[in-house]
Formats: sequence, C-alpha cells, structure tokens
Amino acid sequence: DEREISVCRDQVIMQKSLQQRDPALCRGLENTRMSSECRINAVIRKKQAEIENQNLLAFNNPAFSDPALSDPALSNTEGLAGSEQAHLTTEAANNKKSAPVLLWTELANKEGVSVSYTSNFDRKIQKNKVFEKRAGIEMGLSSIWTFNLTDFMEPFIYGKGLASGDYNNDGWPDLVFASSNGLVLYRNNGNGGFVHAAHIRLKNQLLNGFVVSFVDIDNDGWQDLFITAYGSDSYFFKNSKGQYSTESFLQLPRNNSIVALSAGFADWNKDGLLDVVLGNWSYGAEGAFIPEKSQNVWYKNAGMKFAPFFPDEAPGETLSVLMSDINMDGDTDMLIGNDRKYPDMVYSGNAEGKFTRIRQDMDIIKETSLNTMSYDSADFNNDLLLDIFSTDMAVAPGANRYYCDSLTVPADKERCDWLLKGNKAVESLDVGWCASLQGNQRAECYTAMAIRLAKRDKNKALCNKVSSAFSAKHDFCNNISGKINDVDLSAYSNNIRQRESNKLLLNTREKKFIDATELMGVKQSFWGWTGKAADLDNDGWQDLYIGNGIWFGQHSKDVHSNVFYHNQQGQKFIRAEKEFGLEDYTNTPSYTYVDFDLDGDLDIVSTGVMSTPSVFVNQGTTGNSVSFDLRDNQANKFCIGCKIIIHYGDKNIDDAKSQIREIKLSGGFMSFDEPVAYFGIGEYRYISGVQVLWSTGETWDLDMKLEANRRYKISRASNAELP
Repeated sequence: DEREISVCRDQVIMQKSLQQRDPALCRGLENTRMSSECRINAVIRKKQAEIENQNLLAFNNPAFSDPALSDPALSNTEGLAGSEQAHLTTEAANNKKSAPVLLWTELANKEGVSVSYTSNFDRKIQKNKVFEKRAGIEMGLSSIWTFNLTDFMEPFIYGKGLASGDYNNDGWPDLVFASSNGLVLYRNNGNGGFVHAAHIRLKNQLLNGFVVSFVDIDNDGWQDLFITAYGSDSYFFKNSKGQYSTESFLQLPRNNSIVALSAGFADWNKDGLLDVVLGNWSYGAEGAFIPEKSQNVWYKNAGMKFAPFFPDEAPGETLSVLMSDINMDGDTDMLIGNDRKYPDMVYSGNAEGKFTRIRQDMDIIKETSLNTMSYDSADFNNDLLLDIFSTDMAVAPGANRYYCDSLTVPADKERCDWLLKGNKAVESLDVGWCASLQGNQRAECYTAMAIRLAKRDKNKALCNKVSSAFSAKHDFCNNISGKINDVDLSAYSNNIRQRESNKLLLNTREKKFIDATELMGVKQSFWGWTGKAADLDNDGWQDLYIGNGIWFGQHSKDVHSNVFYHNQQGQKFIRAEKEFGLEDYTNTPSYTYVDFDLDGDLDIVSTGVMSTPSVFVNQGTTGNSVSFDLRDNQANKFCIGCKIIIHYGDKNIDDAKSQIREIKLSGGFMSFDEPVAYFGIGEYRYISGVQVLWSTGETWDLDMKLEANRRYKISRASNAELP
C-alpha cells in the first residue's frame, strides 16, 4: 500500500544520505522524525570519513615483502631451464634425485595401437578410515600463498587453483599451484612425497594467479604450464623436455576483462591442437555480481596462433567451464557455469567445431544451478552415458566452530588468529589498531583499509596508497572504486531456468537430461566450490567430493566440512565424509584427484584458505582397479576428449559390467586432474576388454584379458609410423 511504499522510499533515502555523507538528501524524507535522525547521522558519517581519510593520507606505505616470495623452500630451481637456474643448495641438489623408473611391458600391438603396462605399487592398507589427512608440509608441500589482510575481498578470498600432471614424463604425477606471484611447481619424488622444483614467474611483472593447469598447448608431448592472473593477460610457459623458462612463450590478451577464474581446453575442431575457453569474472560481491567485464573468450588454436572470438551470449561471473561430449555424439560440447542470477550457457558442438546454444524450449536441460560454482560430467549409474553434476552455494547453520582450529600447522593457525582479528579492525575502520602495528603488518592493515574506503567512498585517490608489492591490489582497488555499469540482459531470452541447488542431471537415451538431484540425495553441499566425480573406494561406482567454505564463521555463515557423497550402486548417494576420513573444515576452493603413490587408488590434494595444502592419503581401499594413460600421435598427444570403455564380469551368468571415462582438461573450480582414466572394479581380478573412442572420431577395440592393479598405456601411432 501507499504507506509501505512511503516507508521504503524513506529508508532508501536514509541509506543514500549515509553512503554519500550528504545531510541535504535528508530533506526528501516524508517522516519528519527520521529526517532529523538522518541529518545527524549523515553529519557524523561525514566527519568520520574526514578523520579516516586524514589518517590514511598521512600513511606512507613502506616496502612490503611477501614471506612466500622469500621462503627458502621456494628457492629450488630444478624445474627451470638451465639459463634460468640459480645456485642450488646442497639440500636442493640432493632433492634432485629422480623417482623410481617405471618398467613397461608391451602386451599387444593391433592396428597401429600398442598396449603396455606397469604394475601398481603395493598398498599399505590401514583398517581405520579410508583416507588419512596429512598436512602438505609433511610431504614436502610448503606454504604456497601467504594470505594477508588485503585478501579478504573477492576474488582473493576464494583461494587459489592447483593441478596435477606429469611435467617430466616419468609417469609419476606432479603438482602445480597458483600463488600471489606466479606458479609453484612440485615434482613427485616417487617416495611418498614431493620436492619443490621451481617458482615460475615473470621477471618484470607480478602475477597474482588463480587458474593453473598442465596443458600440452603446442602438442609436442610435454605438458606446458598455464596461468590466469588478476588484471593481467593469461600466460603459457613452455615445457622443454622437463624444464620451464621464466619467459612466457604464449600469452592470451585479457581484452578488457579483469580476470579469468575458469578455463577449459579441448580440441573442438578435431585438428589435433587444443583450443581454449576462458571464463571471465568482474567484481563478485564487491560489485553486486554485475558482469560488466565478464565477456567470455574462445580461442581456436590455429597452428599456435590464437585469435579471440567473443560469443554472443548473456554474460555472467563465470566460475566453471566444462568441455565434454555430454550428448555422446562424438563432438565436444560446452557448459559455462555463471554465478548468481546470470544464466548458465550450454552449447552443443558439431564435427566442424561450431557450437549451438541449448535453449529452454529445446527441453534438453530443464534447469541448472543458480549460483553455479563447478561443473563435471561422469557416468554415475554405469549406463555408459555421461551425466552432469554442478555445485551451488547454500547458507545453513552448522556447528559452532572457530575457523582457525581447522588448521593443522601451528604457524598457519597463529597467522589465522591474527588475520581474523585484523580483519575485524579493518572492517570497523579502526585506524588506531593499524597504527599500533609495525612493518609488514602495519602495511597490510593500512592498505586493506585504504581499499575498503576507496570502494565505499568511490575515491580512487586512496588507491595510490596501495603499494605495488601487494600483487594486483592497486588494479583491484581502482576497479572496485570506480563506477560499475549494470548489464542489460533483455536481449538474451529463452535461457535455461535456474534454481538454488546442486544439480545432478541424468542422461537418457533420447539425449535429454532428467533432474535426479533430490532422488539421488545430492541437493546441498553448503558453500560448495569444486565438485568432481571419481571412484574413491574402487567399488565400481563414481562418487562425489565437494570442496566447501566461504568466510570464517562470521555473519551467520557457520563453518562446514567438505562434503563426500558415496555412490550406492547408481541408485543414490549418501553423505559419508566422516566415515571415509574426508572431513575438512578448512575453506577448500580447489583440489585434484591424483594417485601420487601409484598404488591404484586415488588420493586427494587440496588447497585451503590461510592453510598450507592438505593431502588425503587413500589408505583403506581394498578394491581392485585399472588405470589408463592414453597417447595419440594422430591428434592431441594426451588424448583430451578421448573416451575409454572397459568390460568385465561374466556375461554368461548375467554379470556383465561396463564403465566409461572421458579424458578432460576442464570443469571443476580452479582444479585440474592429470589426464589418466581410473576405474575401480571391486573384487574382479581382470577386465575382459577395452574400447577407445579417439577424440578424432575413430574407434579401437581390444578383446583381451587385462589383469587388475596395473597402469596401462595405450598409444596410437602417427600416420607416418603406420605401415
């Protein structure tokens, strides 16, 4: 009614007067009592702002050193090209000892495709929980990223990305992490741990990294490194037979974007070279999630020449890009996961590498998540069709926990305590608290406060107080303190409907997807980030693990554990993170599935906000498994986009079973897995056959008994090598 409208109008005017610190605006209030209160509060706010600005203007930011950049643990340079190496310490030189050499035995060679194997290493089975959480520092993974007071705003508070791969082609999976300045590379030592190999960064520019990945972009059989960074282009660093240069050999211009928080790699036109999709992001909560500069970009790899293509689509704050053949027609499809009200984009690909947007009226996908954080595709019911899973966020009450208690390394916990205390001072603009500090801590405090004031007052002059030593924060300050223009979506219609919920969409034979989210019991995982499929107990069914968490228990957002959904033979999932030893109350944006000890079960390496990395060692899985490392010398070498189907069991007694995997280099949130296909097969001791669907469309079959608990390498010869 009119009265409610009048009250609403008055409240808007009051908020505006406080925000702009202008008592004159209070004259527009209809309620005289509120008008007087409004003028008083606006005057007080104006005086407070003057005092705050005076204190900050008197502050000269001292030199700031990031402990992560000077950490002796990050000084090793074994992964850098010879001309880039510095003098190695004795300890670093000792760490150069190679991992055990894997012995491969050829089993078959059919139609130009060879099959060889190496046996898994013995498992050290423990009878308690399936996984044991260990601090990464126990396994050689030191602190990657020193969270500071300027990181409490989006996107920095989200965390950093990581990936697994094999940069030196020794068969042992390695790791790379994004940091506040470049990439940090760790080599698998083959003895249950990792050795720092290189800190890869540009010589004359800080790279506050987010997405990182191993990717053979030049298709020479060696995995290059890729990174996106805030306010920067995206860079590839060339792998020269296991050595990286600090000079990027390829960069993708940011084209007026701010940062790509997602990326996907696939050979969508089947020319043997991996193409690239960058999912861009603008402001998040710092700009009401308005995707002003979030235009996504597609890059077709034309002989290492990359021209940007800007699709005509509704923009959004893109957090996940999935490149997968979801309709099983042999061509790469694309799913774009956008945050908040901006719709997800789903595209069907064709053999020529063209994409057609899937619309609501096509009735292929009826509904997506609202706040899509992550996409993955997998066959959850073993019908040999790829299903879709996406994570969403949901605020819910949880146990009354203190966030810092979740950190296992004492130095992390001590730093966390100080950061949470400091953030309260920054949010309340307690200049006196900043003044009581010394050195780096004082610089952090004043800088964080200057950024918040610049945003609140739209005062870019305060951004000059932000030292360049705070990687990307000067650009960040300017971005959020300027005018942000809203995005008109009226030109984009017939978008797929959204709902706040995780989504599990089961594929049907009619190439349509049915929503089985509630039926399968996977609707909510709190503030979910990466959610990906894998068979974590080798029972033959793919499970779901979801990294979780935002903020630190404040603002009614209680701390929750990561969530593990255990697949119950394709019928439903049950939550079982406690039973499996996968409880983790650290905010976990990214993780990678990786069998780092090559014993035939998947482990998990995860990042944590304010935390050193964590490793969940799979120590209780007893089921058998097989894994496949595919190499294709007729297309992209690491077989991205290939599918592999295994057959096992006895069809004569109605026990025939099959499973499918697709090799992907996309999906999740800032998380990439090595391109290896893992299959759990429970008590079965062998598989009876395997089929490979190459990324270029051909099919290859092998009707042969293959023993369990082995890694198989399937290599297709180049046309030149064929007789």
